[in-house]
Amino acid sequence: DARRAPRTRASIAVLPFDNMSGDPDQDYFADGISEDLITGLSRIRWLFVIARNSTFVYKHRPAKAPPSRWSPSKPPLPPRAGKQLPTHS
Repeated sequence: DARRAPRTRASIAVLPFDNMSGDPDQDYFADGISEDLITGLSRIRWLFVIARNSTFVYKHRPAKAPPSRWSPSKPPLPPRAGKQLPTHS
């Protein structure tokens, strides 16, 4: 029954930006960029945004990203059925 199927939403986490200026007094600027992105993305109703408190535990920790499947010589793969995000005209 489609009415009982769990609803899924796309989700995103904005990780904290590094302060690369060398001036520790500028940390607030890097934090502000992350916070503005989180606030802006949270206004998109169909998108679930991970809370700042959950992502800022990674501040000052090196991040390891999984290897990308993207290659400039190959076009990106189309989304799998049922996983396509809505588009607006």
